[in-house]
Amino acid sequence: MQAIVLAGGHATRLWPITRDRPKPLLPLGEQTILDRLLDQLEPVADEVIVSTNEKFEDEFGQAIADRPRARLAIEKQASEAEKPGALGALFQVVDELDPDQDVLVVGGDNHYGFSLSSFVEDAREAEGPTVATKKLPTREEARSFGVVELASDAKIEAFHEKPDEPPSTLAATALYHYPAGWDELFAAYENIAQASEDPEEMFDAPGRILEWAVEDDRPVHAWSFEEDWFDIGTAEGYLDALQAVVGPRHVEGTLANCTEKDAVYVFGDARARNATLNRVVLLPGARVEDATLTDCIVDNEAHVEGVQLTNSRVGAHDELHGT
Repeated sequence: MQAIVLAGGHATRLWPITRDRPKPLLPLGEQTILDRLLDQLEPVADEVIVSTNEKFEDEFGQAIADRPRARLAIEKQASEAEKPGALGALFQVVDELDPDQDVLVVGGDNHYGFSLSSFVEDAREAEGPTVATKKLPTREEARSFGVVELASDAKIEAFHEKPDEPPSTLAATALYHYPAGWDELFAAYENIAQASEDPEEMFDAPGRILEWAVEDDRPVHAWSFEEDWFDIGTAEGYLDALQAVVGPRHVEGTLANCTEKDAVYVFGDARARNATLNRVVLLPGARVEDATLTDCIVDNEAHVEGVQLTNSRVGAHDELHGT
């Protein structure tokens, strides 16, 4: 089996933390988000292809240097404005793959609380593509994802990509399995998309191809799970993932005379003194003194002193001082 990790986004919702750092390389405990994905993918895939952009080529190259089954594929884009869309990036990668092998596709900023091998094992029994799905608490949350409606046999009878009015709360996650022979589906969709009025939209989200496949009366299946799933797109989502995966506290650096509240994560040599910290991430080299931080991320080598911050992200090497 071949696996593809889609990691070409520029993560603008997390800027400035991700302005010069790819989001999948953010720490999730002692490992990065990407490391945790690769640990799950390598046992089930003969080859893992990390699809990214030219801007982050070096960072990802270093991240997978010690993983012989992993290699990079560089998307034909250098900025967010030039990005081909997640599905467009996938199409660039599959051109070089063997259609006689099945393909597993996963979003590089996702964390799953189950073994991916269990998903692959069940998906291989299905006729046609399979997508991992999870029931979300509210329809409002489901608006950000593909939403599916099922027949009684877990076959998808309707697929809606990011609908304004979701008909259900069953969300399609960024985990897809395509059985051998997938090239016919991809070729058929590419012809339709290129001839459409808005090809750019047709290639934006990875679920678009399955949305069309269902409309074309092709078999597409849902594999539902109840375990944790985090689509780490925002600072709040990153903090939630840390809290669920790592626990309420992870301190590698130094805390001196600090009050710790809900969740605190101090990576590398980051340090804080005389500070109150509540749902806070301090990345390596960050320094916080005489400050109160709530729902904040402080990036590498930033210095925060004498201020109160809420729902804030402090960029790398920034200096923020109270009067």
